[in-house]
Amino acid sequence: MNAFIAPSVTIGEEELRQMILNSYIADMAKYADSSETVRIYETYDSLPAQLARDTKKFQYKLIKSGARASQYGDSIDWLIRAGIVNKCTKCKQGFFPLAAYQDLTAFKLYYSDMGILSARIGMTLGALQREESEHFRGIFAENYLSIALKTQGYELNYWESDGTAEVDFLIQRDGQLIPVECKAGNHVKAKSMMVYREKYRPEYCIRVSTRNFGMVDSIKSVPLYAAFCI
Repeated sequence: MNAFIAPSVTIGEEELRQMILNSYIADMAKYADSSETVRIYETYDSLPAQLARDTKKFQYKLIKSGARASQYGDSIDWLIRAGIVNKCTKCKQGFFPLAAYQDLTAFKLYYSDMGILSARIGMTLGALQREESEHFRGIFAENYLSIALKTQGYELNYWESDGTAEVDFLIQRDGQLIPVECKAGNHVKAKSMMVYREKYRPEYCIRVSTRNFGMVDSIKSVPLYAAFCI
């Protein structure tokens, strides 16, 4: 063996993900001043707690007590511009065009990379499959779908009706609005989708779940693995 050739070192998947996560954090300090870096990291550090909420609407108070939009708005913008998170804006109405009915004060933030999300919270495949992780499987599925939609060029929006009903995503395509619901398993009943359909009468809806392709009662079923087909 050539003495000048270093022996190969195998890096495990977990170690590799952690290295990438650490590089993300290092970039926060590299491309922002010290005071802004602290706020950027505080915002980023709150993302798992933000996503774990039932509504997932971004709450400044989850960053720290007394936090306000005026303090952390630039930090959120930095994370979006850096491609670390994707912003999903609330729409107050299900009318076309969505931009005219956005509530810019209400939004969700999703991770732009599933590997970074799993590394950040220490989630492994084995842990994700256990019963106690059932709630977070839904969060994973929804974040995954947000990435798939963003990759396909859709702007991310969601619909909420007075806090009583919420559709995960609303997309614009071919001059019409399509509500999109995400389910992590086979249980696909969705009261919010029914509320939206009764109010706005969309031509059809999309439900992403573990079920196979199909169309029943104007609801198009798309399996999770094929979210890129939407």
